[in-house]
Amino acid sequence: MTRLFDKPVSCKPHPVEPKEGVYRRYQFPNGFGLSVVRFKLPFRGIIPGIVENEYGSYTNNEKEWECAVTYEGHLCYDTPITSDVLGYQTEDDVEKVLQELAKYPVRGWGQKFYFLFKEWYRNVVGDKFFYWEFKLKRLYRKITNQQKSWEK
Repeated sequence: MTRLFDKPVSCKPHPVEPKEGVYRRYQFPNGFGLSVVRFKLPFRGIIPGIVENEYGSYTNNEKEWECAVTYEGHLCYDTPITSDVLGYQTEDDVEKVLQELAKYPVRGWGQKFYFLFKEWYRNVVGDKFFYWEFKLKRLYRKITNQQKSWEK
């Protein structure tokens, strides 16, 4: 069986100088994806004793990866897998996450709207987002309940 880890949509150097890192991107038909990175700090060795780990990603060596779940190209923090990035992951750990993401159901249009609006609002309003999140959830419930009534 071919491993999903070996089939990224793109694999390129990480944009952080000195570009010694790796950036892999995976995408699935259900809209979910995974961003997998490993990169070194550009200023390592400049300040002795301050930077103990030469990696800027949540990794300690060339065998570990940092992963972030994406949905339609945006970072996604509302999945059962994680509500943050996953650090210090081996290739086998990343493969398990990829297998799980590939099985996720496609989100309905109400969920897509809620997710994209939530990301936009968080970027525009910032910390005040959580004050208004309950209103978004109420709107989402109304939309999904309406959608269910249309399907009947």
